[in-house]
Amino acid sequence: MWHSVTGHSGPGWPVLVLCIVGTWIFGIRGATDAAPLEVLEPGQVNSLAVPWKFHPGDNLAWKEPRFDDAGWRELQIPTGFGRRDAEAAFAWYRLEVDLTPDGRQLTVSEQSDLRLGITIGKVDSAYEIYAGGQLLGGVGALPPKARIDYDQHAIYPVPSSTIDSTGGLVIALRVWKSPATRSSVGGPHEGPFLLGPIEQLTRRELVSELPSLLLAGWFLLLGLVHLELYRRRLALRGYFWFALLCCSFSLYGFVRTQWKYVVTDEFMLLKEVEHIDLYVGLILFIQVVWPVLGLPIGKVLRTVQGASAVAAIAVALPGLRINILLLPVWQLTLLTVIFAFAWVVFREAWQEHPEARIVASGTLVVTVAFIYEVGIDRGLYVAPRLANFGFAVFVICLALSLASQFARVHAELDLMRQRKRAAERANQAKSEFLANMSHEIRTPMSGIQGASDLLLKETLEPHARELSRIIQTSAQSLLGIIDSILDFSKIESGHLELEKTDLPLRQTIDGVMNLLHPRAQDKGIELNLVWADELPGRVVGDALRLRQILLNLVGNGIKFTHRGEVTLQVSVERQQRDEFRIRFAVQDTGIGMSDEVIEQLFSPFTQADASTTRHFGGTGLGLAISQRLAGLMGSRIEVESEPGVGSTFAFSANFEASTASPTVEVVSVVPVVAPPAHGPFRLLVVEDNPVIQLVVREQLASLGIVAQVASNGREALEMLAESSFDMALMDCQMPELDGYQTTRLIRQQEIGSQQHLPVVALTAHAMRGDRERCLEAGMDDHLPKPFSEEQLSAVIDRWLGPERVMLAQADETTDE
Repeated sequence: MWHSVTGHSGPGWPVLVLCIVGTWIFGIRGATDAAPLEVLEPGQVNSLAVPWKFHPGDNLAWKEPRFDDAGWRELQIPTGFGRRDAEAAFAWYRLEVDLTPDGRQLTVSEQSDLRLGITIGKVDSAYEIYAGGQLLGGVGALPPKARIDYDQHAIYPVPSSTIDSTGGLVIALRVWKSPATRSSVGGPHEGPFLLGPIEQLTRRELVSELPSLLLAGWFLLLGLVHLELYRRRLALRGYFWFALLCCSFSLYGFVRTQWKYVVTDEFMLLKEVEHIDLYVGLILFIQVVWPVLGLPIGKVLRTVQGASAVAAIAVALPGLRINILLLPVWQLTLLTVIFAFAWVVFREAWQEHPEARIVASGTLVVTVAFIYEVGIDRGLYVAPRLANFGFAVFVICLALSLASQFARVHAELDLMRQRKRAAERANQAKSEFLANMSHEIRTPMSGIQGASDLLLKETLEPHARELSRIIQTSAQSLLGIIDSILDFSKIESGHLELEKTDLPLRQTIDGVMNLLHPRAQDKGIELNLVWADELPGRVVGDALRLRQILLNLVGNGIKFTHRGEVTLQVSVERQQRDEFRIRFAVQDTGIGMSDEVIEQLFSPFTQADASTTRHFGGTGLGLAISQRLAGLMGSRIEVESEPGVGSTFAFSANFEASTASPTVEVVSVVPVVAPPAHGPFRLLVVEDNPVIQLVVREQLASLGIVAQVASNGREALEMLAESSFDMALMDCQMPELDGYQTTRLIRQQEIGSQQHLPVVALTAHAMRGDRERCLEAGMDDHLPKPFSEEQLSAVIDRWLGPERVMLAQADETTDE
């Protein structure tokens, strides 16, 4: 796990120093610890990196030890990959080794005990190796069965018979250069070239390749780790590209080692994979390093990425000619990109970018390593390759920068979580405030509305009756504003959900029209309903919220229309087997609106303009709530309007097909002028507010019901213990013992008996979940304040019913 880095700290210099030291130990030191060729001691490895005799052309006689090569020119081995010494398909290299520089004779036993071997490094194209005139082996195949394998190391045992009695050994290397690679002659261009005991040569070859193999494995592991991090958080795209870049480095490091021949000996396939990875790596390098600094990848870099993708496809074609031709272009392009990135990195570091100084360190190392590698490939010098170690330092710095970003992102996430918790606490406080506000306002509103209802039943003078009606109308308007604010709060907090119940569609629409018809009639405008014949009679949906939207839209049409008509059109927009999408359009001939007004129309607490608010009234919440409800139904309200002509508000809603049996639906538009008579029931009203006590007692008295009052739950339990009641109307928020606790105690006392006292919550708690909380406490029903006498009568009918009325009347007759 990388250490988190924040601020402007460096890239962990101990890691950087370790990488440089490791480079020296495994790279330079590993290439120079062979002893000079002049001395050969038992168990000692000698370097063949000395001047050899060189001659272009081909003659098998040149393999013989007695051949006179005095006329050949000397050439330092290895020559370097980029050296062009001559133009020839064939060339020979010869080296005469004296294993006994003191001139003594070797015995037969000493010759057999030598167990020598020769290590041949990378030879540019196919070759054959001879010792003492004997063919030891080779790589690839020379004409006429030509096959190019030019970078495979090989260790060949040297038979004792190839060494003469004076300790002389002549090594000859026959090289064939394929015209598919480049025009210069082939030859040994990169080490190691060694002579020594074959067991030590084998061990040395394995150990020398081990650091590169371990680095390749480390790159792969690092890539897999970041892929897992990306899988856990897909938003971290940088981790994905960094993981692919690590895998690319891993593949390149592996195919540059001799371990690749353990997988397959198909040289052309391996070389194509290596070169394809070069271009893919360039694409990923650009994709990773620029976003690390938060910089965009411009058109030029995108062009480089596209060209690299084309080159990667091209080098997959058979043969190596395209690969060799494109390689210098790739080197120049990569060098340009690295220098461009170095400039950007150091510029950002100067400007104190949080990750730039970390990345700058890795960029410096990888740039030096790459220039160093280009020098080797151009044949400027022969030295061990350090690309993998440069990649390692660069990857470490990139990983540290990503870790720094990760730490910073987590710090920001922690801050966001803190802000979220604060927002949730604020939202909870707001919800509690709204609930308390609702409770505190609804309680006096219940008294105002109940008292005005009772007043209107009395015989009053016309002026007093008009004032009472004003009180009643104002109370209803204020209650509507409170309900709108609570609905908007529930929608904003995501706590409002649509119900799915069987919905009599035509009955619901007729109910809206009948409710608003008197208002339209008072203004002298027509209220029309256009009903499509293909509409279903019943669907499954939320009747309450559909009715709420239509009441708002049709009501607004009536409000803003002075003459003419308001028309509600209902039609089927789309029908599938089990689903209906029904369109509702409200068209009026009212004042209309401009486009600027329409843009702000659905914002909360907004109307057309300030003059509209003053003239027509309202909170501006109705359309905002309706728009959000339409969104829950899978649509949105669309508006077409022209000032002075009228407006059309339309939305669609998704409904499921109803499986209920069709029934005859009758819509009653006749208002109930008097509540039904009730039997001589005894009700217990548990309420702490004196005004509500008085209002409820008067409402029950007008229904013919005797009521007794308890001011809190404790008094209610005492009264229930002394006498029996037919029903309890229970307030929830009371001193000493609230309604929830009181109801639970009543239900505990009923355990084991056949009695069940209907308890109806008569409460100002009307928020979402309040009804469920009442039912969970053991109450039977929920009647929110304020309520009308008709609503109270309906609740009593629901729980006492006609049968209970007849039984009570019969009991009363028997008692007489």
